Amino acid sequence: MFALLYSPSLLVYFLFMFSFVLTLQVYEGERPLTKDNHKLGRFDLTGIPSQPRGLPQIEVTFEIDSNGILTVTAEDKDTRISSDIVIQNDRDRLSDDDIQRMIRDAELFSEADSLARDQIDARSELESYAYSLKQHVTADDGEFGAKLSADDRAKLDDQVTAELQWLDGNQSASASEYRNRKHALEDALRSITGSSDERSFRSQDDRPFDSTENAYRHDGEL
Repeated sequence: MFALLYSPSLLVYFLFMFSFVLTLQVYEGERPLTKDNHKLGRFDLTGIPSQPRGLPQIEVTFEIDSNGILTVTAEDKDTRISSDIVIQNDRDRLSDDDIQRMIRDAELFSEADSLARDQIDARSELESYAYSLKQHVTADDGEFGAKLSADDRAKLDDQVTAELQWLDGNQSASASEYRNRKHALEDALRSITGSSDERSFRSQDDRPFDSTENAYRHDGEL
């Protein structure tokens, strides 16, 4: 489950990542969790190639015309396959009173929301780093993995696998714990390669590795 924030009042949540199908939901509101916002609709992005979790790069755009009609478009950056949803301004939209109430709630709970947003971001950073590192360590044709000894590859793979298992069982850890564990994973890589970033081992033609490149917001409240 993933999420991409559209500021100030729209949320798109990536609900399910199966092979070839990505389901998105659009929310209206000011809060970081879906349970505190208003659902506007959902749509699917189909026909995209299956990829390891954490690697798809989906670009989401929002357009509002002069009549207040919202169009949300999702596009896979690799294949350019896209899909969209059109949300009219006269059906299932918040009233002015509802909008003002939600703005007041956002101000009232701003401190708690800031903590929740920080926790979501920290988890996403760790998750993205771990999945990207696992892909590069285990890829048979990758420049990075080829420069590691079999023992070093196995050691890193075991540590990354353990980290991903820990993430699955710890949906609500603190932001500091997520960041500490990401630093520990970076230290493990650095102890073997001399760097916490495998770009120094990567050929120029390889896909760039960035721990925040594929970071979508994870929201366990859906």
